[in-house]
Amino acid sequence: MLGGCAHPNSAPATLYDYRLTTAQGEVLTLAQAARRVSDADIILVGELHTHPAIHLLQARLLAELSQGPRPLALSLEQFSRADQGVLDAYLAGQRGESALIRDGHAWPNYPSDYRPLVEFAKAHHLPVIAANAPKALVSCIGEQGPQWLEQLP
Repeated sequence: MLGGCAHPNSAPATLYDYRLTTAQGEVLTLAQAARRVSDADIILVGELHTHPAIHLLQARLLAELSQGPRPLALSLEQFSRADQGVLDAYLAGQRGESALIRDGHAWPNYPSDYRPLVEFAKAHHLPVIAANAPKALVSCIGEQGPQWLEQLP
């Protein structure tokens, strides 16, 4: 297990600073961290949606992992499952970026935070999975709690 965060013991020099550590607190370079997870079937990177350091880490980690022999796919909450077709059309060059942003309901920070990931995936022919739950479901869970899911067929 790896951890990553902004520097907790001192003020970060910039909003783009991050630190990777093992579960025991050993500091790792990006290359070391990538080697440690290179044989994993799934790598989850949690984030604060608007923190620049995590998005920079994600882009660098994706690039580092793409150097390995295993196939990769990128999964993002940035797009809802219902927007998968729009995303696929963009990745295939059938739609422009403005249509992706508009019709894919991209978040306001898409250009600065998620675009680098999507463009890397597009350039390297990696599949991108629109992984967010539909907004209506997320809203109901937020208002009524996770037990609301038990009402679904």
